[in-house]
Amino acid sequence: MHHVSVSHWWREEFNGGTISEIIKGRGGSHAQTPSTIQIIRDPQAFAARFLTSMASLRKIILSACGAIVISTMVVVKALPAGAAEPASSSGKALLDKYTGIKGEFEKNQFALPIYIESEVKGDFLRGDVYGVVNYPFDSLGDSLQLPANWCSITTLHLNTKACTFRKVDDLYQLTLYIGRKYYQPPDETHKLKFKFRIVAKTPEYFNIVLTADKGPFFTWDYWIGLEAASLDTSRTFIHFSYSYRYGMLARILMSSYFATAGSDKIGFSIVSASEKGNPVYVSGVRGALERNTVRYYLGLLAYLDTLKFPAD
Repeated sequence: MHHVSVSHWWREEFNGGTISEIIKGRGGSHAQTPSTIQIIRDPQAFAARFLTSMASLRKIILSACGAIVISTMVVVKALPAGAAEPASSSGKALLDKYTGIKGEFEKNQFALPIYIESEVKGDFLRGDVYGVVNYPFDSLGDSLQLPANWCSITTLHLNTKACTFRKVDDLYQLTLYIGRKYYQPPDETHKLKFKFRIVAKTPEYFNIVLTADKGPFFTWDYWIGLEAASLDTSRTFIHFSYSYRYGMLARILMSSYFATAGSDKIGFSIVSASEKGNPVYVSGVRGALERNTVRYYLGLLAYLDTLKFPAD
């Protein structure tokens, strides 16, 4: 993606001259060129060029909006400002959550034991996805606690173009290369560098956390969490979460995106009913989060299905 600031775009378009200077024939290297004289003598030509340039700027802004929305992949869970989510060491809280929502698994539109929560509040984006998978806890624990396997999972999402991992000091670092829906080489994407930590591990529970200080387009404080608890010898309850903070400019760009190119994006939560009684689904940022939740959850299930086969 080509990144251009508004000021840089203006300098490129008019070589440093302001509107008034260009109209008056002063400022910038265009000031005495025939093309500028033509603009001065033909206000309609100047207006046409200005509107064309604004259209180009709009494309740049929409591209930025798309990149920010991409950053909301997975499902987002907000944390209190400046705080990290406390890690459970036993899994009791997770099993209590299962007891509270297991009735939802039998009456949702997914026809799967899955439950989604999402929220957008202030400068935080929040969401969680809970589910029951038909895999023994031991098989999940052995596989999902390896950083390399997280690269196998995350690259199943259409916006993740590549993933690498390496050990830095005493921690593993995972780098996700986030791009658009179409093909992009890694050097044209946005890098998210996560620190990978196993914060809790018992015979029937584990909690994995990935954190990143900053992301693209005025976003920061990224948090990815995955915890799992054994239900019985063949089933495991999992909780996947993701959160980040974003600034005012990012919020403006996202609002612009969902008011234009992303206006048809909806999620799965029913927020109201139409006059005909049909469900109205959540839209905007929350809608995008929920759709990405399902994408990543299905990617996780696809990865778990590969565990049935030999590694070679």
